[in-house]
Parts: sequence; structure tokens; C-alpha cells
Amino acid sequence: MATTPSQKIRTFLIFEDRAEEAMTFYLPLFGDAEIVSMTRYGDETPGAKGTVQHTTFTLAEQQSLCIDSPLHHEFTFTPAVSLHV
Repeated sequence: MATTPSQKIRTFLIFEDRAEEAMTFYLPLFGDAEIVSMTRYGDETPGAKGTVQHTTFTLAEQQSLCIDSPLHHEFTFTPAVSLHV
């Protein structure tokens, strides 16, 4: 499913080691959802090896972004979202 070229702003979700778990749980609930691309942290990257460095996914023909932050936060996930422009 391709995103329309006019989409300039995407929702950006930040997790701490649980991004893939969240996508695995929520994406099947939406018939038109899919993971478009995913890269993982490796040996030479700042995040925990194997966690999500960056992923793009679609819901209702809208692309969103998601990462596992390599930084420790006082939260594992917040209901707030960031916007990627």
C-alpha cells in the first residue's frame, strides 16, 4: 500500500525496547495495516542489538514512524505523539 505523495507529516512513536511488540499486537487489528520497512540496531549502533532502530508502517493509508529509543527515559511509552515533518 503506497502513501500518497502529498503526505508530509507522519506520526512518530517512541518506545524503549517495545516497538516491535506494539506493532505485532496492533497492526493485525487493522485490515489495511502493514510494516513498510524496518531496520534494527546492530553491534555498531547505540541501541540494544536487535531492537527497532527505525520502522515505517501504514494504517488507513497513512504512514507512521516508530523507533526504540537508545536513550533511557522515565517512561516506556507515552500516550503523547511526535510529528515527523
